[in-house]
Amino acid sequence: MTAITRKKYYTVEEYLKMEVQADFKSEYYTGEIFAMAGGTLAHSQIAANVITGLGIALRNRDCIVCSSDLKVRIDKADSFVYPDATVICGAPEYHEERQDIITNPTLIVEVLSPSTAEFDRHGKFMRYMQLDSLQEYVLIDARSIGVETFKRQSADKWLYTVYRDLSEQITFESIEALVPMSDVYMKVIFEAKNTDTK
Repeated sequence: MTAITRKKYYTVEEYLKMEVQADFKSEYYTGEIFAMAGGTLAHSQIAANVITGLGIALRNRDCIVCSSDLKVRIDKADSFVYPDATVICGAPEYHEERQDIITNPTLIVEVLSPSTAEFDRHGKFMRYMQLDSLQEYVLIDARSIGVETFKRQSADKWLYTVYRDLSEQITFESIEALVPMSDVYMKVIFEAKNTDTK
């Protein structure tokens, strides 16, 4: 993510007004705004694949799967974010009746890229934890085969599971859904890793 540096602090109202007028998406973290960069082909494929897989698995359930076009409001962390995929079970709850911003995700998926992986794993997860509705957080590697799930056990305890084999099925416990790893990585060609960068 790249910070917008025109000013140091933005109110929520200023951010939301800018988002309506902007040609690109930005995330908001306690007054700071970060423009979102585009993803690689692999990143985009994986996000589309997991949305498709979850949609099929949940077609007869009272849950919906949303793409990265939908904003999530985290009140306790004063943040607005665009997860790569969001699952909402039951009736969606909106931020100030705006149907482009929900506040009650059940499951959130982030596809990791080199520039955001550390933040998605730590900084973003710490914010997501503050969503009372969130029951599961999922990280998917876009440079090699690997899926990590964090299932809420209590307010401060999460169960960690990792998947590394294409023959496995990912168990999304919070929504009682199974998605094959082979479906998540279907037709994905990984880019060569640059050993000169950290």
